[in-house]
Amino acid sequence: MNKWTINRIAFLVLGFLGLAGIYVGQRYLFYDPLQDYVYNPMLGGRPDINALQYIGGKMVRYMLNDGFAMMVIFAFFPERKYLKLAFYVFLFGLLFLLPIYFVAVFYFFERVFPYLNHIHRLVLNPVLMLMLIPAILYQKKTLQV
Repeated sequence: MNKWTINRIAFLVLGFLGLAGIYVGQRYLFYDPLQDYVYNPMLGGRPDINALQYIGGKMVRYMLNDGFAMMVIFAFFPERKYLKLAFYVFLFGLLFLLPIYFVAVFYFFERVFPYLNHIHRLVLNPVLMLMLIPAILYQKKTLQV
């Protein structure tokens, strides 16, 4: 194995371990008073939220998740253009999707509550970022033909 392959494997392992670590430790690492409400719709109402702590925790979690997801993408596709694409998707989510999520949680909680779990998955989990992997594979395959 050459050095480049070892580095790619290291990025892949570190990326997946980081994603798994954030998922497993999310309850202990990040402030989220809505966590129980998202999974148990019978609780009803909205708990008191420290807005600054909530926003800060979600932003840190978003950046860590997408940073680790970018490592995974880089391991699969070491070309700079794909890492750049992943960064732009990351930036779009940070600047547009995350603020929309916060507005929905703070101002429209009762209306979005049934969908909050799904919105949370799309915005805060690296789902959007990891969807790039099959998209890039498809693009590479169609360009080869």
